[in-house]
Amino acid sequence: MRRCFIPTVSLAVCLALCLATCARGAENILKLVPDSALGFALVQRPADADAKLQRLAEQLGLPAQSVLARLKDRAGVGEGLDGQGTLGLVVLPPKGSEVRPVAVLLVPVTDYEKFLEPLKPEDAGGGIHKIALGRGEFVARHLGGYAALAQARHRESLEEGLSVSAEVPAGLAPWQEWLAANDAAGVVLQPGIKLLSSKVRTAINTVKSALIVAGEQGKAAAAAMDVYLRLFEFAEKEVSVVAVGARLDSQGVLHIAKRARAVPGGRFAKMLTEAKPLTEGLLTGLPDRPFVVAGGAAVSEAGWDELMRFSIGMMKATRDFYGVSEEQIQKMQSLPIGWMRQARTMAVALGAGEGNEPLYSNMLAVFRTDDATAFLANYEKYLTQYGEIAKGSSSLMLPAIEIEKTKLADAPALQITARMKTPPGMPNPKQFDQLMEAMFGPGGKLVAWLAVADEHTVMVGYTHKAHLERAIQALKQGKPGLGAQADVVKTAGLLPKDATIVVYLSPRGMLAFFQRMIAAVAPPQAAAKIQVPEFPATPPVGLAVSTAPGELRGELVVPSEVLKGVGQVVRKAKDRAPR
Repeated sequence: MRRCFIPTVSLAVCLALCLATCARGAENILKLVPDSALGFALVQRPADADAKLQRLAEQLGLPAQSVLARLKDRAGVGEGLDGQGTLGLVVLPPKGSEVRPVAVLLVPVTDYEKFLEPLKPEDAGGGIHKIALGRGEFVARHLGGYAALAQARHRESLEEGLSVSAEVPAGLAPWQEWLAANDAAGVVLQPGIKLLSSKVRTAINTVKSALIVAGEQGKAAAAAMDVYLRLFEFAEKEVSVVAVGARLDSQGVLHIAKRARAVPGGRFAKMLTEAKPLTEGLLTGLPDRPFVVAGGAAVSEAGWDELMRFSIGMMKATRDFYGVSEEQIQKMQSLPIGWMRQARTMAVALGAGEGNEPLYSNMLAVFRTDDATAFLANYEKYLTQYGEIAKGSSSLMLPAIEIEKTKLADAPALQITARMKTPPGMPNPKQFDQLMEAMFGPGGKLVAWLAVADEHTVMVGYTHKAHLERAIQALKQGKPGLGAQADVVKTAGLLPKDATIVVYLSPRGMLAFFQRMIAAVAPPQAAAKIQVPEFPATPPVGLAVSTAPGELRGELVVPSEVLKGVGQVVRKAKDRAPR
């Protein structure tokens, strides 16, 4: 099936590219998507998309070849195409005894007969034509302004599964403009979500069964997979539509947008209703220094409550993975979470670090609240009760902690010490200890400090309190911090302004961190052989998550400088590769 279908896809892409100059939008093609469809994909403005692919290849340092030029010769067709149409692929549920979904290509045409002529059509009755396409047998049908193509054995689905509706389906109508704005987009509808969830959960359970008989490590891995089972169950119950779109703008910036619509009245829908956009500097307090990843979120009081309920629910559903008893879960439910409700925003940054510093010694978190002193006091109550629950627990997810009141930069502070437990069944526990030391420093203990930085800010630092002290001083002195860094500002300008979550990823910092991690955990001889090319200085990749009524939206932006930087790194890696 796959071998037969690939030529069909190639042909349809070519047909759409041959004469397309600008797309009319997705509305007409959306009228062909039935409610029973598992999902669909669209390519807008195919000729423009071909040019953009060439430009993207140039940015990445790859050969810039025209898909149009390569496929046009193979197709041998051109007449009858709608030069302003939209290429589509609709996926229908299996029919009868079939177990695989049915794929139908929709090619926009102005003259159906002229379009079919090079494909040697044979009248099969009922408005269906058999066509010659590679080595496979295919059928075609004139449907509205489209030629619908499918494998011959799916004739029944082609005849009965698609029709032209008077209007765009209600569930897709709000997304018409968004779909048309992307160069390409894919949408999974609720039947597709249910089918995908069912297939994935079956596969996970199959893998779990094999792992359980593989000893203690296998059992631990099987228990961990329960988390993914619950996530897919959540998606099946709470999400009605998922979509992703991509476009390359005129400045060479790659935008990848995602959307998910919640099932009305569900828990997910409630969380979206209560989410709020950021109203203050998200990165306030984070120092201006090289970083790997940085970002933060604005979470409402109800949002914190829902997140806590979700976490407890996950613990209940995956007790084997968390290694907790019913009694411990009940105690976790009663933990005082006043500190959570008091946080207006939370920001976190992982610094790239230098030399032999522990990997997480440059990690810093910032909470913005109405009353920092009260926040710290509530956090202490939470940690104290948590420590009682974790005491004596064998769970890897509940490490024992020690709490000590102290001062830091002349401000009230807490010092928290935790040691991660060695996973059961590890053949070489010393390797785990070495990893913990590489991450957190001598002894492998995680040490963190929480300190009041000003009346509205509580900061958290890890491993080296000197980094935290400098960050507190910088905040008190009014220094601009990471949010004012020129490269961060540039990426921020590409993201939506109404976000509730924003994340920045530095390619340069990420590769530098990866190189430090290899040096810290790999044997010296192996580490010497693994040299990661330095990434050029660029703006970071950005991700913004926002909400609309009943809908979650995300947009990932990759600045043109990053795309060019990837090309440079690829070329350097090729030059270093042995020949």
